[in-house]
Amino acid sequence: MAMRESILLIRGAIQAIFPDIFLFIPKSFLNRPLSLHAENIKNIRNMKKEVMMKAKSLFMLLLAGVFTFGLQSCDDDDDKDIVATPELQAAFTAQFPNVDVNYVKWEWNGRENAYEADFYEDRYEKSAWFSQSYEWMMTETDYNPPYSEVPQVVQDAAQAAHPDYRLDDIDGIETPGDMYYRVEMEKGERDIYLNISPDGTVR
Repeated sequence: MAMRESILLIRGAIQAIFPDIFLFIPKSFLNRPLSLHAENIKNIRNMKKEVMMKAKSLFMLLLAGVFTFGLQSCDDDDDKDIVATPELQAAFTAQFPNVDVNYVKWEWNGRENAYEADFYEDRYEKSAWFSQSYEWMMTETDYNPPYSEVPQVVQDAAQAAHPDYRLDDIDGIETPGDMYYRVEMEKGERDIYLNISPDGTVR
């Protein structure tokens, strides 16, 4: 009798901790007589193993859900598509009068704490950042090979600084008080970045 009561207590404790665990176990299995015959003792042991396996599966599912939610939260903090306000559109048009604001993709960039606009101008892909008070902060222009729009002195300076690397990408960076080129150079699987002024000075 004491064994039977102990088994019922164990079952009750498991159900209290994992209230839904027995949903995964057939009722016919749970309703088996709890006599102390050898076959039933074996069944009880098997039930214990099965319950532990189900509990472990539930825990792993919960852990995966928490991890996925955390990643989504991080993504939401970094970049989030938005609809530009009239004030933001006006600030953009003042900076880029030749670009149709209706063809601009807007995001909130949590890392930069700024509004980011992605668009094309003069066949180049560009990104511009505006502060929360709608002030222009920076423009990045992605140039394409053979980089004919980039001063040759800039390309020569990059190659002279790292002759065993090749040019991989060049972006023009413009801010209210500065302009320079960010040059990416590649050697095998290794990449390096240089900031070079329009006169060829490596920063």
